[in-house]
Amino acid sequence: MITSSFTHFLLLFLVHLFSNEFISLQASGFGSYSTNFTTTCWKMERNALLKFKEGLKDPSGRLSFWVGNYCCTWPGVGCNRQTRHVTKLDLRMPLANSFDSINIDPEAAAFASLQGTISPSLLDLKYLHYLDLSWNNFNQTPIPNFIGSFTKLEYLNLSYASFNGLVPPHLGNLSNLRYLDLSSLGEDYALVSDLNWILGLSSLKFLGLDGANLSFASTNWLPAINMLPSLMELHLASCSLYDIPTSLPIVNFSSIQVIDLSANHFNSKLPGWLFNISSLVVLDLSFNDFSGQIAPCLENLNNMSVLDLGYNDLSGPLPISIGNLSSLEILCLSYNQLNGTIPETIGQLKILSILDLTVNNWEGVVSRIHFLHLNNMESFFLSSVKEKSLRFDVGYDWIPPFSLYEILIGNCQMNPKFPIWLQTQKKLQVVHLTNVGISSYVPGWFWKLSPQLSILSLSANNLSGELPRSLKFPSNSAVDLSSNLFKGPIPLFSGVGELNLKNNLLSGPIPANFTDAMLHLESLVLSKNHFNGSIPSSINKLEHLTLLLLDNNELSGKIPIMNRLNQLYILDLSNNNLFGNIPSSLCSQSLVYLKLNGNNLYGNLSFLKNCTELGKLGLANNQLHGVIPR
Repeated sequence: MITSSFTHFLLLFLVHLFSNEFISLQASGFGSYSTNFTTTCWKMERNALLKFKEGLKDPSGRLSFWVGNYCCTWPGVGCNRQTRHVTKLDLRMPLANSFDSINIDPEAAAFASLQGTISPSLLDLKYLHYLDLSWNNFNQTPIPNFIGSFTKLEYLNLSYASFNGLVPPHLGNLSNLRYLDLSSLGEDYALVSDLNWILGLSSLKFLGLDGANLSFASTNWLPAINMLPSLMELHLASCSLYDIPTSLPIVNFSSIQVIDLSANHFNSKLPGWLFNISSLVVLDLSFNDFSGQIAPCLENLNNMSVLDLGYNDLSGPLPISIGNLSSLEILCLSYNQLNGTIPETIGQLKILSILDLTVNNWEGVVSRIHFLHLNNMESFFLSSVKEKSLRFDVGYDWIPPFSLYEILIGNCQMNPKFPIWLQTQKKLQVVHLTNVGISSYVPGWFWKLSPQLSILSLSANNLSGELPRSLKFPSNSAVDLSSNLFKGPIPLFSGVGELNLKNNLLSGPIPANFTDAMLHLESLVLSKNHFNGSIPSSINKLEHLTLLLLDNNELSGKIPIMNRLNQLYILDLSNNNLFGNIPSSLCSQSLVYLKLNGNNLYGNLSFLKNCTELGKLGLANNQLHGVIPR
């Protein structure tokens, strides 16, 4: 099943958008500062900034403008207009201003990042209210203890800046702090031994510790967080937490709007108290091991915009009260054990844009009523683990109220005719209809959508007829038409990066110009068809290929030279009629899986000496001789 990254892409966007609104609303309270006046700043503070600059490497020259007496005009520096004291230092890496910062090009990020150490000279900035050093590279050094001495600080952002080691408890001295983000990625993680120091931050509204290691604080993290009455956002994703109480008699952070506890190790019943916080706008508990049932009464969550419970072990039915969440925009329940029928009340969620119900144990019928008021839906995902337990029956002439970008329906029963209502969906980018019982031809109007489809999967149906000889897809798109009854020659689908035509009735030779149309192929699967003739030598042009499966066809001739396929990871040419010697260049250093069995190949096995990473090898039923090199 092709999984969708677009769901979490939009989820991240909404969470980020809400966070930005919080930041902008609070920014006016982080001291009065300006960068648009030319009064000289205080000499002691100017010297402190220059000393700080000396300890940094600055590949892009961001700080090259830190010259002269007017430090209030220096990039990233803000001053109080009346007192001329430095109150703001914002040196966030510029490329990280988009919400998709994690996907920044590494080379560009390295060039734009400040590197080095933070000089204690900054302590001379005694009126500093705002400090942002996020997304730079401080070489896995610990967060300096002296940061806890900026007693006027209201905003502190050291996220994703390659800090490592123990978070200094001295940060608890920052009693005026309202925004704290120490989030990290990968090996650059902050270690938090306990969270008692956070009790000193009674004014805190935003706490971001995504990626920090809180395993040593796992049993007492919540009592500390619960003592922050002003908290509005809590981000504790991927923090190695494993303990959360299923009940909490008193919830002190009654104004909280965002809770993200995703990707931890919680292995308990779903905490019911979380569903009683009426102020919640975003609740993300995905990628944990929560069990139990979703609370039957969800009336308190009238403000909820994003609810993500995906990738847990939840069971039982989806409550009818889900239809009362009138503010809901994203609902993700994928990869659980939810069962029973999907309530028709889900059709009352008028502003819902993403609905993900994949990989559960659904039963019954999904009908038009389930979509009655879903005018704003853009992404719809539905599948059931139980074979043939779920039927998608909206009628052949249905006109949906929505306009989708993505649709995924899998492992349920649809009308055997190709769904004509898809013709109303003009914005489609992802179409995934797998194992849904369609047994007709694919109409011509559907193939005309190919220029806009980045993912197309119609696998495991009984679709028949000939495929179009040529289609144009977006660059690096994925096309899976496997396990159907398609006939005719191999199609030329330009733009595709992944093509799977396995287990059909396709026949004829693989033409030499096949590769010219698909030069950027990374994965090619043509197994279990009736292709004949030789493997064209032009296959060597597919330099991005990592997976090549041509097994169980009627191919003949010699194996062509493949010395340019340096990224090839898996190669299967088994059960054909290939003959001759195996080229010595067949093995690239990346090849880990090679199957050549069931052919008429002969010669020595010395070619294997280049297969240094090989883990799986099939050579049976050939005429090969020699010893397999160790």
